[in-house]
Amino acid sequence: MKEKQPFFSIIMPVFNTEKYLSKAIDSVLKQTFTDIELIIIDDNSSDKSYTICKNYADKDNRIKLLRNDINLGVAKSRNKALDNIAGIYLTFVDSDDYVELDLLKSVYNKLINNKIDLLKYSCKEEYVGKKDDLKYSKICQMENCFLEDRIKIQKQILDMEKIPLFGYLWNSFYKVDIIKTNNLFFDENCIVNEDFSFNVKYVSYIKNLCCMNFCGYHYMKRENNSLSTKKQDRYYELHIMKIKLCLDVCNKLDNLTDENKKIIFWMYTRYVYSAIERNLDAGNLKQIISDIKNDSLYKQFLAVNFEGINKKAKVMIYCLKYANNNILLLLIKFISLVKKSFPIIFAKFKG
Repeated sequence: MKEKQPFFSIIMPVFNTEKYLSKAIDSVLKQTFTDIELIIIDDNSSDKSYTICKNYADKDNRIKLLRNDINLGVAKSRNKALDNIAGIYLTFVDSDDYVELDLLKSVYNKLINNKIDLLKYSCKEEYVGKKDDLKYSKICQMENCFLEDRIKIQKQILDMEKIPLFGYLWNSFYKVDIIKTNNLFFDENCIVNEDFSFNVKYVSYIKNLCCMNFCGYHYMKRENNSLSTKKQDRYYELHIMKIKLCLDVCNKLDNLTDENKKIIFWMYTRYVYSAIERNLDAGNLKQIISDIKNDSLYKQFLAVNFEGINKKAKVMIYCLKYANNNILLLLIKFISLVKKSFPIIFAKFKG
């Protein structure tokens, strides 16, 4: 007898998250909507993560448990999980986050009444201290909408990324047929932004987009487990891919308006500051700045009219456009000092 197809497939990649894993898994298994399968892919964890997953899988037949013999990384792990999904819609949950117990029920009510290709929903960012105490939280929210016009979908994508909410996988519900029909997978050569790249590929096949202001996901940002302060040699190169992808989407739709340029190049400004900040200790810092300012995207940035943008953004844009490198570095060093010494204040300022 053929097994009933679950409505939702949920992929949860796991690597050394034993401390938070049970909360993540429980938030999925205890959903008020139960027609699901949970595909857990353990990326050869060295802690007790796999044992925890195995205990859950032994008790709940909705779990498919996979394990890599060696550490493959998140992109390859997600691809391995994609080969095992059987649901109608797909979403992701990170193993150190958790979701509201009525998330799937709320989303199901939207999906069942509409032929939705992509659904995005809102989240709550929670900044946690080294002792796992909640320091600060903020709602990242979008307005309810249902869009079928390509130009409006593209504008909504840019508006979401300003928050930012577009690039993430975990606040998305994908139609499995679209993924399988178009053979969509994660780019295993991407060190970062493989989620953003996947979403850009996916939206090229959608006919509609639904957004919900429902805040169903808890995105945990921990002081003791953050990539946001780590040096990344190719940070600028890798994140500028996002800018080029956004520009490409606009150009294909002949919709690179002044407003869209303003959105995209404000994102660009943030990436430039982050790229320099993450390499403050590098011996070739002046060369990094020189390479950025000689890049063709910087020349496009100089031509953008940022009229109407907020004061915080204006200061950052002005310094990047007109200040000499020493003044620019002073500002970035100050931002870095606040970020490292007062991470919660930095989070509030950033928000």
